[in-house]
Amino acid sequence: MTEVLNQTVNKLVLDVAGAAPQGIMLINSEGTIVWCNPAILRLFGYGMDELVGADVEVLLPAELRAAHAKHRSVFFDNPSTRSMGRGNIFVAQRSDGSEVEVEVGLGFTQTDDSGLAIAFVTDMTRHQSIVHQLSKLTRSLETKVQARTSQLREKTRLAEAANNQKTRFIAGVSHEIRTPMNGIVGAAELLRNTDLDATQMQLVNALSEASDHLLNLINNVLDLSKFEAKAMQANSEVFSLRELLESTLRNFRPLASSANVKMSYHDNIVLPLQLKGDPVKIRQILSNMISNAIKFSDPEKEENFVHISALRDLDGIFHFIVQDNGIGMSREGMLKAFRPYAQAHGALATPIGGTGLGLVLSRELAVLMGGELFIESQLGVGTTATLSISLQEDGQLSEYAADLSNYNFTFLGSHGSELQRIDEQLGLVGIKLRKVYDEKEILDLVKSSSNRDVFLMHDCPAFDHERWRHELGRISTQSKFVKFSSNSNFSADHAVARHVECNPIQWSQLFEVLEADFSEGLNGNVRNISLEDEEIMRVVAVCAERPLMICEDNQLSQDILAAQLQANGLNYQMFSNGKDALECWAPGEYSCLLTDLQMPQMDGLSLLKEIRNKEHKLNLPEMPAILMTAGDIQEFDRSGFGGFCGTIRKPAKFEYLRSELAGIILKNC
Repeated sequence: MTEVLNQTVNKLVLDVAGAAPQGIMLINSEGTIVWCNPAILRLFGYGMDELVGADVEVLLPAELRAAHAKHRSVFFDNPSTRSMGRGNIFVAQRSDGSEVEVEVGLGFTQTDDSGLAIAFVTDMTRHQSIVHQLSKLTRSLETKVQARTSQLREKTRLAEAANNQKTRFIAGVSHEIRTPMNGIVGAAELLRNTDLDATQMQLVNALSEASDHLLNLINNVLDLSKFEAKAMQANSEVFSLRELLESTLRNFRPLASSANVKMSYHDNIVLPLQLKGDPVKIRQILSNMISNAIKFSDPEKEENFVHISALRDLDGIFHFIVQDNGIGMSREGMLKAFRPYAQAHGALATPIGGTGLGLVLSRELAVLMGGELFIESQLGVGTTATLSISLQEDGQLSEYAADLSNYNFTFLGSHGSELQRIDEQLGLVGIKLRKVYDEKEILDLVKSSSNRDVFLMHDCPAFDHERWRHELGRISTQSKFVKFSSNSNFSADHAVARHVECNPIQWSQLFEVLEADFSEGLNGNVRNISLEDEEIMRVVAVCAERPLMICEDNQLSQDILAAQLQANGLNYQMFSNGKDALECWAPGEYSCLLTDLQMPQMDGLSLLKEIRNKEHKLNLPEMPAILMTAGDIQEFDRSGFGGFCGTIRKPAKFEYLRSELAGIILKNC
């Protein structure tokens, strides 16, 4: 029974092997082919009687037979299943002498006497033909890809060159437009300060608004072209976020007031700590957010508001949120809002103008600084814009950070929501506020006060400031009296003390009040001079002894700047180029240098470099210097590019120039 079963299995194995498409041979240790299947016969062109009993080397070219006999002997000494030649493709020989490429796998089976090698032979002719064709096709494709890549690189290079040329052209046009714009803005500003009737004032205001709009358009187009040319970069410098927020909000109060929009502010940021980031771009984004909120107020609503929040989360991320109850945007409008030159409401659909670039640029600026800009809006309800950005702490106190622990703060008079807001803001910087409402207690406190006592009052009708003006001035000439106001337009009728805005608290004003000595003003006639006016008076005094050195080659710009300086009582000396200015420079002769960048004979950078070299050789303190240019201001680092203390982009309102002068001259002189 077992013998019959074995015979059946053996026959089955031979039938399977015989029907296999792959060639199979059995070879003994002498190299004799003892059996092969029909696939071998078809592959090599032999008959069964011709191949069985022949040496296996007959299937190889003559030059390979001797070496194969040695390899065969090694195999039988240590037989194992493996690829012949480790998987290489061999050249075999057919009966007619033609060659064929084959792949051979080896196996071994033990027999009674010794053993047999099992050779599995695969015809690789078709396979190799396909491989050769694929290789040829691959080389052809690689050649085409290389050629195409080279073409794309050349097209990219040409496109980038064209884009850079466009950016330079736009920058050049911007520079050329800004120079006459400087004259227009300056002339309108000078006209506004003259005696004008209502019609003339209306025309001057229209001129100013049109020039501001044109200037904003120029800035947006220039910035967009820089993004397209990948030329926009984020700077990192130390700045005070509190001062940035104060000045930005202060700039928009007149616009909000004229649009009948109530603007409020809230933050949870413990300052004044210095931060590192790009204040110019942050201000640009915030300005766009606030401007849009005011511009898109709803005239159909009884009350329009814009609420600004500055929040810092647990991860240290700063979130600047501008919320309004204006006309809002539909879902389709929000999709358009971030497309260049597109407007959410359509330029022809509403009387509100714009280029459709503000939000696009703001988002690009946010991403450039590693932040994000989000917009949520509902048509007819309002819009919420959020700028989220990570800012690193510098660890140093702001220049306005007085030692508040040495002062005693007392709030006099009325109480309510404004007092709560003031108390919260003072608490953020560690001020513990004492509240006193009783009149007798107020008088007793003032009588026993010193120059370390600060009495706070709020500008509201519930508190009789006129009555207390005489009482406080009569009782104490040492204490400091500060009146908080929700409005930047202070009334002389309520002049009791120095004014500080409280929505939000203008910390720069408060710290300057604490450092100032103004007790004389409260004894008798109360002074009602703003801190800004006091600053310019101090600058006037400095310039009376040491004039400003002005370098400007454009005659129109010279005339406008001269008129502005004269109107503010500032002494100066004007030069048309850097060479003439350098020849007149002498140690300690000038209080500050204001220079244009591009000038004949010697430009502004070269002038300052020469002055700095002279100062260093003579071991002199550096004269403060401000760069005035109609070029791209973002290319200059405010931390001191080329030795400049500050930069001013033309055209600039004189109030901004005055602020820069005051900050730099009073700090350095």
